[in-house]
Amino acid sequence: MKGKSASSTPTEQFFSFSLNPTLQALLSAHQLAEIIRLDPTQIIPISEMPLAVIGVCPWQGEVLWLVDLAYLFGFEPLRKPTNIQSNCSIIKARIHRGNIGLWVAQIGELISCESSSIQAPELSYSQLKSLKKSPHQKESITPIQPHWIQGSWVSSQDTILPILDLEAILRDLVQE
Repeated sequence: MKGKSASSTPTEQFFSFSLNPTLQALLSAHQLAEIIRLDPTQIIPISEMPLAVIGVCPWQGEVLWLVDLAYLFGFEPLRKPTNIQSNCSIIKARIHRGNIGLWVAQIGELISCESSSIQAPELSYSQLKSLKKSPHQKESITPIQPHWIQGSWVSSQDTILPILDLEAILRDLVQE
């Protein structure tokens, strides 16, 4: 009897996180640089920036720009005057221009997905468009764009997780 050979199904690694308390998303593990716990008082606001740009903070010899993805996607902002949590969760992500800090509601885990299980972006995009938006959302924020989603993955709990395209998101954010 011959032994079974190891599966050669190609897989991709993603990092999961919560955009807000109810919505999870994925980021390519190649873009994950590190997870940072940051005291919000270290954040320096920058005027005349898009509203989703929280500000900057000094981090290990560099200036790290911070973005509230939840707010950018049209949800309640994570940084509020009433939010007095001692630390916030920041994903330091690599992009072609350097690094960016993503303020997220909760840090997740590394997920290995079979490449064949990644579906079209439209699945996540239609789900995101149908979610209830924040009543505090400003009209000047760009509504979620289809090209911000590079694909979808359905978890074992049948939850559709969007795979974000940070380059596209930041390209649009810079142009605001």
